[in-house]
Amino acid sequence: MKNIPELSCAIVEDLLPTYVERLTSEETNMAVEAHLASCPACAAKRTAMGAKETEAAGQNAEETAAQEPAESMAGGGLHHAGAGGSDSYKNLHHWRAGTSQ
Repeated sequence: MKNIPELSCAIVEDLLPTYVERLTSEETNMAVEAHLASCPACAAKRTAMGAKETEAAGQNAEETAAQEPAESMAGGGLHHAGAGGSDSYKNLHHWRAGTSQ
């Protein structure tokens, strides 16, 4: 087993964002975890960062869910508005095709 280096609070604070996102190596994880086990101040910062990550993930999921219906309408539903579709859609279609009405 490798000798786990002791890390200062400053180094752990620098590593916490990547540690929380699981981007650090196993060796770094062990060193950070050893420090967190013995340092209540850094452990509290890690806990706070984890709460922010969870909150951000929840907000991203809500934003994605809110965007999906709008995107599905834009993909195929909007040009069917009214009996013959909207004039602006028809103009856009002709403009993209390089033709005129």
